[in-house]
Amino acid sequence: MPEGLVRCADSGELELRGWYARPKPDVSPTPIVNFQTLKDHLQSTAPAPAIDEALATEAAEVFAREVVQAEERHTAIIHKRRKAHYLTVLAKARFLLLRAALVEIALGQSPNWIDGDVYPSAFNEQAVLGLQRHGFPWSALLKLAYTPELIPDIEDPFSKQIAGEKREALTGRLNQLKGEARELVKTLKAAEDAVRQAAPASRSAGRRQLR
Repeated sequence: MPEGLVRCADSGELELRGWYARPKPDVSPTPIVNFQTLKDHLQSTAPAPAIDEALATEAAEVFAREVVQAEERHTAIIHKRRKAHYLTVLAKARFLLLRAALVEIALGQSPNWIDGDVYPSAFNEQAVLGLQRHGFPWSALLKLAYTPELIPDIEDPFSKQIAGEKREALTGRLNQLKGEARELVKTLKAAEDAVRQAAPASRSAGRRQLR
């Protein structure tokens, strides 16, 4: 490699590379930011600069700072994407809890004492919390997604849509929602865990500088 030129490499997750040169004596090494500049430097017919023993060390320090900044940007982007995905799944879970509560309210407003199950009949937060009596997956979904603001709305179009349905149709809806809840528990838990992985990915300490 020509004198006055240093190549740095990072063996971490991003596998970054960088070329550095000292533009003039007593000036910190600067990165060579594009291929044409590198090519010009390599093909230069100018006299070779005096051996600069400090160039490799200083270039490595500059490169190390750039690696940290690049990894921080990468981590922030990944975290933002994961958080957006989590919030999307969380909204779906809360929507599903409200749907299930509305179906139960519809069942509670047309009680059938034969099946022995007592359903809620009031539009309040207890209609949502009451889903946990069924166990999994409702109890798990409530743990992951419940908030006190989850209150069924009597004016919800879905509530009006199912108000006149037969009991068999309502229980069928509840079973369908249960299947969706089972899948959402897995998806939401995975999304939540991904967001909680806030620590940057570990990087290999192995770096090398060549001049």
